Amino acid sequence: MKQPDKTPVTFRVKLIVLFKKTTDGFFIISPYNELCSLVTNLPFYSKARATQNTKEYILNYYVIHQSWARENSEIQQKINNWGHVNDFDTIEFYRSWDKLSAENYENYLDFHPLPACSWEKLDFFSASNLDNFIKSINVKLPQKNINWPISAFKKSILYLKSIFR
Repeated sequence: MKQPDKTPVTFRVKLIVLFKKTTDGFFIISPYNELCSLVTNLPFYSKARATQNTKEYILNYYVIHQSWARENSEIQQKINNWGHVNDFDTIEFYRSWDKLSAENYENYLDFHPLPACSWEKLDFFSASNLDNFIKSINVKLPQKNINWPISAFKKSILYLKSIFR
C-alpha cells in the first residue's frame, strides 16, 4: 500500500513457545495463547513489536517460536542480555531452566520470571528433532486455511488503493 497510514492493519498469530529441547523432545509453554504481531503495513512500534493505532486481526494460526529451546550458553546469553535483566533473579531463572526435566516439568506452574506475565504450565512433546516436533504439533493443532475477516468488496478497495496511490 502506498499510503498505509490510511488503512493501518496488523495481523497477529498465537505463538507456540519452545521452552527447552532435550534428547527426548520439547517442553513447550501452555496454553498456546501468547500473541505475536506477525505482519503490519505501518511498522511504527510503541513497545517491543507492538504496533499502535492499527486495526488488528487475530489469525487462527500458530507460529513456532524457538525462543528458549537453545544450548545452555545461548540461554545464559539471552537471559543476561534481555531488556528485563534487572527485573528478576537471572541466575535462579537459569538454574530453574537448566534443571527442567521429564521428571519435574509438571511442577513448573506460573513460572514466568516477570510478575505481569504468565506461563501457566509446560507440555511435553516427544520428538527427536524440530521436524518431528512440527509433525507432532500439527496433529494436535492442525493449521487451517486463512479466512480473511473482510468482505470481497473491501479487499477489492484495498487492492485498488494499493495500486493507484
